[in-house]
Amino acid sequence: MWCDQEIVWNEDPFSAKTLQHFLQNGIEGRFQEFANEYTSGGKGGRITADIPINEIKKTPIAVFYGDADKVCPLD
Repeated sequence: MWCDQEIVWNEDPFSAKTLQHFLQNGIEGRFQEFANEYTSGGKGGRITADIPINEIKKTPIAVFYGDADKVCPLD
């Protein structure tokens, strides 16, 4: 373990909508936009526009850290 707090957090939290989107993509077998009407029935509410992952060239990333963190120090 890199710090004691990792035991408490165990996993990164995520929203219910993120989980729904993940499951929609798995069920449909494709990476698509979130379908708000997914459970309303019929393919019309389940199929949305593809997310063109082959066009993603850059992904912005930010790193934040606390240099005075007493729970998980940098060392």
